[in-house]
Amino acid sequence: MSARCAGTAVLLAAVLLDVTSATLPDPAEWDGYKAAHGKRYGSLQEELRRMRVYADSKAFVARHNAEFAAGRQTFTVALNRFADLTRDEVNALYSGLRARRRGPGPAAGTRRARRPSEPEPPAAVDWRERGVVTPVKDQGQCGSCWAFSSTGAIESAWALAGRGLRALSEQQLVDCSAEFFNHGCSGGTMDQAFRYVEASGGLMSEEAYPYTAADGGACRAQPSGAAANITGHVDVMAAGAEPVLAAALAAVGPISVSIDASQRSFQLYAGGVYSESACSSIWLDHGVLAVGYGAENGTAFWLVKNSWGAEWGEQGYIRMVRDGTNQCGIASEAVYPVV
Repeated sequence: MSARCAGTAVLLAAVLLDVTSATLPDPAEWDGYKAAHGKRYGSLQEELRRMRVYADSKAFVARHNAEFAAGRQTFTVALNRFADLTRDEVNALYSGLRARRRGPGPAAGTRRARRPSEPEPPAAVDWRERGVVTPVKDQGQCGSCWAFSSTGAIESAWALAGRGLRALSEQQLVDCSAEFFNHGCSGGTMDQAFRYVEASGGLMSEEAYPYTAADGGACRAQPSGAAANITGHVDVMAAGAEPVLAAALAAVGPISVSIDASQRSFQLYAGGVYSESACSSIWLDHGVLAVGYGAENGTAFWLVKNSWGAEWGEQGYIRMVRDGTNQCGIASEAVYPVV
């Protein structure tokens, strides 16, 4: 054994001396987790901390899924790429929705929406079936959920207007919309993203202005190269009323919504209808895209597109309970663009 390897082994043994094996995962299991998710750590102490967080997540998953098997939960959780991160770390790195800014901004004012005219929306809606929703994307370790929710809504509105479905640039929003009170990877809102798009002449395509999951780049937007534009945006005045959101979703297409995604159960969500009593309907931290709604085995749900990659949840989607209580605030701050 080399001197370096011997030193590493001694240090690892010293670090682990006061740690019982019950607090750590099996070494083969841990190596498999790291390999599956491309995990690298800067020090043995950091790796030990991640192992402890993973062990806590594993215990949570076991308890929750046992409750699911007993019929006390409506969804399952799993050890995904967030399993070695604390709730605070996931919220800081993978969310990014800021408190909604009210009042005038540099762009035209928002058009307020009334309840859509359809008194009874259809029992189920899935806009993916119409071919107007782009594939799930991955925001990476950048608080740009607001940008992905915004592009998703514009992509669908553009397609529904007969202009074709095309992936649009989140990086343009990250780089270029600071004047509209957005802060790149440090957060923003969909309202202000829509204001920027309307005022700037549109969004370039993902291909022309690719995503880097990083701040600091100079704005490279070229209005002449815009792939889609909007003429305004509309706040769905639901005030937490889920039937109003359902009517709007059925009438106009996919809608940007704000939710509370801060719970460990959300971060480790694997499948089923998500129902979390600890969710807040006021403190919202994540922007996503509602693309439909329906029901399964008597449980109504919202169909929501996330921006954490297709490996998370149900191929990048989550079904969130639709029970009239506005759980996780899904009907609190809904907005959609107008083409």
